[in-house]
Amino acid sequence: MAEVNKTQQTGSGMTDTNELQTTRTHGQEAAEDLKSEAGGVVEEYSGTAEQVCDDTKERVPTFKEDADEYVRENPTKTVLTALAIGFVLGLITFRR
Repeated sequence: MAEVNKTQQTGSGMTDTNELQTTRTHGQEAAEDLKSEAGGVVEEYSGTAEQVCDDTKERVPTFKEDADEYVRENPTKTVLTALAIGFVLGLITFRR
């Protein structure tokens, strides 16, 4: 009877070891798949971010020139708008 229990334990131990090894292998494969997928996503978003950055670098000078031109053409409106914005921000800040 003791021999039967010993055999069952040994057999069970082997099965557990095989299951652990299989699980470990599957885990490693899943990690590698995830790593490769993440790398692809990073490359995709990196390319998109570079494109957006380049577009922004091209547009910022144009926006600045447009703003300068608007201020030159409408100085009174610009000053009054700036005062109104400052007044509202002041109210918000001092109410807290």
